[in-house]
Amino acid sequence: DRKLSINKGLMDAPNLCDRLSEDDLVKIGNMVYEGYVRDKRSRSTWERRMEAGMDLAMQIQKDKNFPWPGCSNVVFPLITIASLQFSARSYTNLVQGSDIVRYRVIGSDKTGQLRSAADRISDHMSWQVLEEDASWEEQHDRLLINLGIVGTNFIKTYYNSTKGHIVSELVMARDFVLN
Repeated sequence: DRKLSINKGLMDAPNLCDRLSEDDLVKIGNMVYEGYVRDKRSRSTWERRMEAGMDLAMQIQKDKNFPWPGCSNVVFPLITIASLQFSARSYTNLVQGSDIVRYRVIGSDKTGQLRSAADRISDHMSWQVLEEDASWEEQHDRLLINLGIVGTNFIKTYYNSTKGHIVSELVMARDFVLN
């Protein structure tokens, strides 16, 4: 019982650092940093490919030395056009009207109560992302444009206590370090 109340106190604390010793903070900091460096190293090949893809999409010209120094360096917007077409087609398939979030009932629902609850949740969450969260559509639009080039991205949706509602933020794959 005492252990439960201590854990509850830690979960509700806005900052845990003042509850830990300096040695523990140093150990945790070193462990997190070493993990970050290891994870960053493990994805170095992916990062090179992603940067090359972004350079193509952004039509960045670089000096060429192959097959000879100063050779022609024409950059066509093929990747950019393909990414924009992918985004436009994907967006219309994902966002169809105002039913963005759709819950389904798995299993028996003889009284229809589960279906009714699922419909209410779907309606409310769709309202949240389309009406309450002003950034949801913009962030997903950016995600889809970038997705065609990089291949993966993330949307972080969370409750923002300052704004008093959920917000969505695009997290680019280059900013999300994972082994």
